[in-house]
Parts: sequence; structure tokens; C-alpha cells
Amino acid sequence: MIEGAWPMLQQLGAAPGADPGRWSFEPDPVRAVAGCDLVQESAPERYEVKQPCCAASARRCRRMC
Repeated sequence: MIEGAWPMLQQLGAAPGADPGRWSFEPDPVRAVAGCDLVQESAPERYEVKQPCCAASARRCRRMC
């Protein structure tokens, strides 16, 4: 997915030295936010999806916005 979008991301202004090989995806919200200071959630606007995701993430993150 990232490799397909990478040319457009570069055109839109990827940070200097950005590397698509450094991207990763974690399906477990608790592990995804471990060690983070800030999380911007983007779960679908469906309560049955968003509520468990935010609750799990909030237990591990210092601040959510």
C-alpha cells in the first residue's frame, strides 16, 4: 500500500529523508500506541468500532486528541 502511494506522498511534500521502508502497521491498538506521547485516532465514525479502539488506546497513551 505505501509503495503504491509513495510517489504521491513525495509530491505532496514528504519530509526530507522519509523512507517508505520505515512504515509499519499494527492491528492491536494497545501495542500500536505503546510508548507514544500523542495519538491522533482516525477510526471509522461508528461507535462499535471507535469506542473500543479509543478505550484500549487511552489505557496506554498519555494524551489523545
